Amino acid sequence: MKKNQKQKGILLMAACLVLAGALAGCSKTETNSAAGGADKSKGTDSIRIIKGPIDPDSTPSEADTKYVSDKIGVNLKIETFPWNDYTQKVQTLIASGDLPDLLRPNGQGGNIDQIMIKQGAALALDDLLPKYAPSLWKTMPKEAWDKVRAASPDGKIYYLPKYDLFPRLGIMMRKDWLDAVGMKTPTTQAELVEVLKAFRDKDPNGNGQKDELPTSGREGARWMDELFSMYGVGMYEGFPDWNLVDGKLVYAGITPNMKASLEFIKTLYKEKLLDNETFLNKSDTWSAKIKNDQVGMWFHIPSEGTLNFNAMKQKNPKADVIVIPVPKVEGYEGFVSQKAMGFVDYMIPKSAEKNAANVLKYLDWWYTEEGKNFQLYGRENQTWVKENGQVKYMPEKDTPAQIKSREFALSGLSYWDLDFRKKIVAINQSEYGKKIPAMWEVSQPAQKLLPADGMPNSVFEGYGDISTHKIFQEYAIKIIMGDYPIEKFDEFVEKWKKSGGDEVTKKANEWYSKVNKK
Repeated sequence: MKKNQKQKGILLMAACLVLAGALAGCSKTETNSAAGGADKSKGTDSIRIIKGPIDPDSTPSEADTKYVSDKIGVNLKIETFPWNDYTQKVQTLIASGDLPDLLRPNGQGGNIDQIMIKQGAALALDDLLPKYAPSLWKTMPKEAWDKVRAASPDGKIYYLPKYDLFPRLGIMMRKDWLDAVGMKTPTTQAELVEVLKAFRDKDPNGNGQKDELPTSGREGARWMDELFSMYGVGMYEGFPDWNLVDGKLVYAGITPNMKASLEFIKTLYKEKLLDNETFLNKSDTWSAKIKNDQVGMWFHIPSEGTLNFNAMKQKNPKADVIVIPVPKVEGYEGFVSQKAMGFVDYMIPKSAEKNAANVLKYLDWWYTEEGKNFQLYGRENQTWVKENGQVKYMPEKDTPAQIKSREFALSGLSYWDLDFRKKIVAINQSEYGKKIPAMWEVSQPAQKLLPADGMPNSVFEGYGDISTHKIFQEYAIKIIMGDYPIEKFDEFVEKWKKSGGDEVTKKANEWYSKVNKK
């Protein structure tokens, strides 16, 4: 509890410093061209952007950065922050008063966006968006803006949401391992267990060593969502979300479905069907095991699996990957959780108000035909040309590094619908890229939009252990590892409720009623 109070104190201190900087005009921002305003050395305006959380190898190329800068008439100065410790890095940045002109405030979880809004350190965008970013304004659905307004005390727009509606998540499995053990794609829980046992015992990677991990997850019981969601538990990237029960939101972590799933996962762990280092695995460790031809099943983002697949192929030329359906569990309705508005994408600090027009100009460009064509195909007359009014892409002149630079490190696009995703996949002519449409086809029927999609983190305000899922993770991990009997789950539910869970649930349902008024 003391650790949690300390974390809340750091956040509060950071927020106060942000507000102080905003009210003082943030002299550092006004005098340093890297933070915005005029870049006198080049005679152009300049904006400073923090991009993240992002993979370490996703860096903007100088040539592409200059291309976009020239197109919008604003000099771009982009810094990238990786996934590991992203929220802490942002807190340090804010506490130092070194605010950029544009940033993503939160990492996994976190409520820095709400602190900035309530402390007056975030810029309201209602009047600015239609004027300086008309393409963005028209593209984002009205229901998205309504949910953003519902997230602020005064009903104003203080951030751009990430709107991404497509079969983003899925259960990935090594097809070559299935072939090696002579088994078919599992469709039921019982079949899945038999497959995992075969992965454990029959040397499917063929290296003569007992090094296979049938399935694996990450610290905090994360990125193993399929083991929960086959029981109808609303999980998103390893965090319990919310289920709708009799028209009311209920925290997925305290449902009977969760208890049943934990009992199942405990069995997997005991029988070494689940990687026994799961709760020590950081992102890079987990990815390394997948790339190293060691993991048979994992839960992730199929459309972003190219690098993992290429590494597997180097280790094992027979490597092949598919997406499997959610295994059926008798008495439960399984699904793959989906969010259109998974997180807060961008905020402009109040201290950058004088430079907001330039920031919005940068964001808006990605919603134009020119911006979308650049993100998809690269620079005209270099990696694509226009013939008879149509784009002719030349993949042989493009590279994975350039594609990643455009799509992740440079792009300001927050609206990614299925049609746009299909265009991205269509140009990916790699061995893995050609597999993605089939993966989506398998995953699509089980996709289910979570009822709390777009709910602000402010519902957790004052209850840090609830917000970070600390209480859930503590009990879930000990139950899975066998340190606690499954009966301890009931103790967890009571502790969660008494630690603020009941109050959080009340606020969550107030929000739900607000955004679902008929």
